[in-house]
Formats: sequence, C-alpha cells, structure tokens
Amino acid sequence: MSTSENDEEWHEMLTHYLADRRCPRGDLKHFLTSRYNRNVHVPMADEELEERLELMKNIQRQLDNNQVDVGDTEMTRIAASFCLLLPLAKLREVESDIQDRLGDVETAFRNLLQTVTLYRTCKLIKNPDEKEETKKSHEGVSSKELEPTKVLEEEGEPSTPQTEGRNKRKASLVDKSIHSGPKDKKVASSGLNSGRLSSAKAHARNSPATANIAAPPGEDVSVKWRNEKQKKDCLKRDNEKCIFTGGTIVEVCHILGWALQSTGKKRNRVQNSMKELFEYFGNAASLQGLLAGPTDKSWNMLTLNRLLHSLWGDGQIALQCMGMLPTLDERVGASPLSPTSLTLRFFWLNVKKGWRANDKFKVNYDTLSEMSRDRFLPKALGGKRISRDIDGHAVYSGNEVDIILPFEDANNMRLVIDAQWHCLNIWAMSGAATDFALAKPEDFEPDYCGDLLQVGVLPASEHGIDIDQWLQGLP
Repeated sequence: MSTSENDEEWHEMLTHYLADRRCPRGDLKHFLTSRYNRNVHVPMADEELEERLELMKNIQRQLDNNQVDVGDTEMTRIAASFCLLLPLAKLREVESDIQDRLGDVETAFRNLLQTVTLYRTCKLIKNPDEKEETKKSHEGVSSKELEPTKVLEEEGEPSTPQTEGRNKRKASLVDKSIHSGPKDKKVASSGLNSGRLSSAKAHARNSPATANIAAPPGEDVSVKWRNEKQKKDCLKRDNEKCIFTGGTIVEVCHILGWALQSTGKKRNRVQNSMKELFEYFGNAASLQGLLAGPTDKSWNMLTLNRLLHSLWGDGQIALQCMGMLPTLDERVGASPLSPTSLTLRFFWLNVKKGWRANDKFKVNYDTLSEMSRDRFLPKALGGKRISRDIDGHAVYSGNEVDIILPFEDANNMRLVIDAQWHCLNIWAMSGAATDFALAKPEDFEPDYCGDLLQVGVLPASEHGIDIDQWLQGLP
C-alpha cells in the first residue's frame, strides 16, 4: 500500500467514526491506538526503485569516465545509501547536471564516511592519506622506544662520566615502562576495542584539568558543555518523562552531539558537509546558520529512558520529523513564540554489520532492493524490548509522539532531527557502523583534551563508578 493510499484509508476511517455517534468508546479507542500500527515504513515502489537504479548507474558511469559497461556498474555502499535516501526529484537533478558538478559529487561520495561518522559519534575519522602519515610517525616513535638511553641523550642529557650512572638508572626505568605493562590494572588483551580501551583509560586517568590546556582556536574553555538551564527546560517541556515510554527514570539526550564541533577540523568538516551532504536534502543554509552558534539548547535535546538513549547513541534507532503544526494568530500568523506541535516518528534501524561503507558492489535491482527494503526493523531485536509504561505495549517502528514547543524552537528542532535522520540512515544502510567498530584510536583526529568528567565525555552522574568498568562499555 502506498503512502497516499494509507492516508486515504486513515481519513476514511476517521470520517466514519466521527459521523457515527453510536460508535462504542471501545471501538474508538481501538481505532486511535491503531495509529501506532499504521505508521509503518512503506517500501519503495518497484517503479521508483528501477528509476533510481538507472539514475545511479548513469551517475557512477560518469564518475568512472564511461570506462565500465552499464551491466557492470559498481558503486560504494555508502554512495548507494546516499542515492537511495535522496529525494527522487533531487537525484534526477544530480544525474542531469552530473557533467557540471562531477567534482562536487565525487568529493561528496568520498567524504560521506567521514561526515556521517562525525554526526553519529562526534568522532572525526581520518582520510586514507592522513592515516598513512600517522602510521609512518608511529613507526618512527617505535624505533626510538627501543633505545631508551638514546632518548635521554636526545632530551639534552648526554652520557658523560658525571651522568652515566644516573642515565643508566633512568634508562632502566624507561625500558621497563616501555616493555612491561602494569600488574595491578585490568587490561583488555584482545578484541576490536582493546586498543581504544587502553587509549581511553590512559586519557581518562592522565588528562590535565581544562584550565591548563590551550583551547582549540575560537573555543572558550570557560563555557560549560552542559547547559543546566536548557536541560531543565527540556525536562519541563517533556513532563520529565521518556517521550516514547512515559517512564520517569530518564536522561536528557542531545539530538546532535555536544562535541560535534569541539575542534577546528571538526568544524571544517561540519562546514563542508553543508555542501557535500545537506544541500542535496534542502535547508543547508538554515542548518549551517544554526550550527554556527551554540547547540547546547533545549531544541537540540529530548527526554528518553536510559536504554533508548544508549540505543540512539549506538545508531540502532532513528527519529523522523513528520511535520510541524503551529498555532496561528488570526492577526499576525505564526510568531516565534507560537506553541507548535512537532511530530516525531520512531524507527528501529537494521544496521548492516557485515558490510564496509566504501566497499564496492554491483549495482542492480536485487542489491538495491535489499538495501532499501531492509532499512528498518518492525521491532527491537531480542533482549532489547522497550515498552510503554501506561499499557505495557512495545515501542514499534512507526510510533509517533508530538513535542510542543515555541515555533522558532520547533523549526530548529526540525533541522537537527532531519540531519540526524539522514546521517543515521546512511550509517545503518551502508555498513559505516562496521568501519567505526574496526577503527583503531590512531584512525581518528585528536579530540578536545579537557577534563573528561568536566566536559561530559564521562557521565557526570556516574563519577562514583569504577572507571575500568565504565570504559569497558565504550563503543
């Protein structure tokens, strides 16, 4: 059933119930609750998928300088995900203008992994050239580490008769610190996250206070990352309950992460993403203006329970903005303070964990159908059931909630929700989640190195927990 047919059936049923005053209350209640079952994702029609397939083949062949036959066209999974998510009219426009914007499209495809990873995790993954430079610099450090006495000499303390004994003792200590690990700490010895875990532990224990570190250009260390007033405003707006379950044990969550622009390189990537990604979906100028200022605002926050917060941060759920309905003043229309209802629709994402974002695959109807058809899961996978407190019903894909907030704030929330929606869908469809899981600490640009507890990297509400235990849960 198409979206329009679904809407027509909905309006027909609503008209029927409103017209019949004899309608039992139980039936009306059943009809209204059926809204949660009707808002499921409508699969892409075959005709649209076939048209997208031809457009994508033409785009990729132009990028390949027509060196590949139509039947053998290959595209990266992340570029294909982008094209499937793009509005059809916009994809047609890209294909028709491909000769004039060849360089822009090529750049956009190449940087998609960096962009969606940053928006999803607030981590900036390095491009291949930067990774190679980092690898070479690490190899140079390793060769130095094998000669501790030489290190001391290079640091300005040459081996002389007066210092020979002292240097030997220091060299012995350096050698031990390099070639032996701590005996009294729990160390992850294997697995994808062992390197990241060790790095994070060292950073968490050894980071100096924020006041002692030079802030990145344009960054004010006196500004707190977490705005308590805005957090309280968010809780008040959402009645201090999880917006999807109604539960009262809640956390305030940022829609776009607070550390999204915590370094100069991240800010540059956000700036470039406006042209490379969001321009194709519209509202790039508005989003760019919004992200140029502080984003630690209540319009960039929602109230969720802890499990939903964790799943959202893990990229396993996404929220889609279904529209805004402002309260209009007959004299002036919608003012910035007009109460406005913003409708959010919930989806469980089908995260492709066996794929890699920049792996190429043959573009045909079957492969695109698999990517498009399986974007969402109807409900949570086993062990992650989320239920509404009021009736115990599970939270399914398609559930909707209305957030009431001033018109200007509602428009801002719509922009950041849309950005979250596009990035999380590309992240899940393409296999970018696998790239992130397999990445090593040195594959990422350094983050802002403040006090991890103070700036919010470690949860402020959990200062008392064992740091090793908390770090084991890092993604």
